[in-house]
Amino acid sequence: GMDMMGMSIIATVTAVGGGTLRDCFLGTGTVFWLKNPIYLQISLVTAWLTLLFWPKLEQNLGITGSELPVCIADAIGLAAFAVVGAQKAAGLGLPTLAWVVCGLLSACFGGVVRDVVCREKSRIMYPQRTLYGVPPMMGAVMYALLSVKTSMETHLIVC
Repeated sequence: GMDMMGMSIIATVTAVGGGTLRDCFLGTGTVFWLKNPIYLQISLVTAWLTLLFWPKLEQNLGITGSELPVCIADAIGLAAFAVVGAQKAAGLGLPTLAWVVCGLLSACFGGVVRDVVCREKSRIMYPQRTLYGVPPMMGAVMYALLSVKTSMETHLIVC
């Protein structure tokens, strides 16, 4: 396994990599985690707690990374990051399809960078392993649909 430094680097790349790529592609200036270091702090504390407690959870409870509760928590987190990415694109006045692309990029591409660095098959490219890309895409699509519907209803009320 990895030591604390390796795990911290991989956890941080995974946590902020997608949003970093999104911000670079969108040309929004300084990437989000440099403006607000709480994102780095959360990823580091989470990595350290995982390093500390995961072996005990695995040994005492038999929990693995592919257990249903872990996969559900991962899917919810990815969907939430997708909404954050979609909101960023919407706030820049980009077309609705770009909201979904930015949402998917924000949620998944930190994991793609992680997989490349760790020389693993990328989870988003091999859907038989997990539904890594579907929940975030659905989160971004739902955000876009609800935002457009809300905007249309607001415009109708104003008229």
